[in-house]
Amino acid sequence: MKNEVNIFQSWITPANGGAPYKADFSEFYFGKNSEMLDGRQRLLWGGDIIGIPNLAEEFRQLTLHDRPSEGTYNSNVSTWRGFYRFYALTPDLPRINSVSDVTPVIALRFKQYLTIKGGSTSIYKRFKAIVDSHFKRTHKRLSSLPPADRHRDPEPVEPDFVGLQQLNLRLRGYARAQSTMRSEGSQLSARGIDPRGGRGIEGGWDISANHAHLIFLLTRKIVPDRSRLDDEGATRLYNGKFSRSVPGPQYLSPCHPPRATQGYVGKLRWRFLTKNDLAIYLWMFLLMSGLNYDSTLDVDISEDRNWFVPSLQDDDHVLIFSVKGKTGKIVYAPSKVKAEFHPFRIIRLLVGLSEPLRETLRQERKSLADENAASHSFERQRRIEKLDEGIRSPWLYCSLGQSGEVKWLDHRDAQAMNIIIRRVVADEALDIDHPLLATLTTTHTRDSMLNFAWRHSKRLSVPALAGGHGDFRSLRYYLARK
Repeated sequence: MKNEVNIFQSWITPANGGAPYKADFSEFYFGKNSEMLDGRQRLLWGGDIIGIPNLAEEFRQLTLHDRPSEGTYNSNVSTWRGFYRFYALTPDLPRINSVSDVTPVIALRFKQYLTIKGGSTSIYKRFKAIVDSHFKRTHKRLSSLPPADRHRDPEPVEPDFVGLQQLNLRLRGYARAQSTMRSEGSQLSARGIDPRGGRGIEGGWDISANHAHLIFLLTRKIVPDRSRLDDEGATRLYNGKFSRSVPGPQYLSPCHPPRATQGYVGKLRWRFLTKNDLAIYLWMFLLMSGLNYDSTLDVDISEDRNWFVPSLQDDDHVLIFSVKGKTGKIVYAPSKVKAEFHPFRIIRLLVGLSEPLRETLRQERKSLADENAASHSFERQRRIEKLDEGIRSPWLYCSLGQSGEVKWLDHRDAQAMNIIIRRVVADEALDIDHPLLATLTTTHTRDSMLNFAWRHSKRLSVPALAGGHGDFRSLRYYLARK
């Protein structure tokens, strides 16, 4: 891996210590159109932009100075791109050669443009933050741009506690079905023999038990990729007629494609989870803990002391905690220790199931770290820090689409989690008596927990403490008015 960048690109190590990322500013210098994109990127492209070199250079310098996180950088790029599009459509406005030339009039027109386009106020807030940062750095003061328009807070939805309880019970049925699938895989493995030692009926590749036996044998410590399967003489697990003709587990989790029962990755499900399997446990954790999606993903299982504290009064209770990545605040969730499908047991189960996946990441990390010690590469360093995230995460899974590659849930998977839970709701017909569940998202579980805490305590301090809120004002976004 090389640190290959041109003069319009830069590697940025975030000021908050996150993984380095490659920032590309070339579109702001030279422009960009849909012909330069392919496939999905072209479908999502919001409109062509014309390059403005002076603005591009100041935006680049500002980014290099502030060193934002990768997520903030991506948001800033999207916002700056939107401003370029607006500017190209308003030739009556004064010409801009510097960020310092952005006047209140231009900002007001930009706000109007965003309103017409249906953009959120957060876009203008980001734009003003970029301009303010430039003014502080260049002029030692804030800009005179008007603030974002205040909008009426959305009415929080009245939670359906009974519906959520029913959903949680149904999810347990799906989890038990997965447990049965893994148990069947273990039993098959015990009956099988290594097919690499024989042909035909006796010890051959045409017997499911032998495939299960080989899967369990090869994944004792890590999950081998295709090249390692080749080295182990197990190419037929992923290639050839026996790969798909010999069936794997027949159970499909919600939204699973048929191939989840076939081939090498399908048969890995006898022992490990795919993303759709893992979604069931994620949702049970969300419903039982009341943590939001990001805090749930931030649970750090590298050491027990990093994710739970034993109760001083009762051995059957712990306090699970997570450090919110955006704010650094600690949020808590109580859990029983022995009760099946409570948050503590869910994490313990996932950690136990995923140890070979975690060891796979550890070995890749060690290899990259050794290479980086000999010759540093930002690409390698980025991958190393991403691997560290995976090693700390309880939410590891085998990817269906990439020959069992080890991955872990992140913020980009929220929409997939929403789709899967809504399929569960529809398949179980829960939306008939509980229509709110048909629109369920990962944010609703957090909202419901805070509302439950408020209803049963009648004290704002309780939901504020449970949610890690520093004051009561932000609770208005969560507590229903009724």
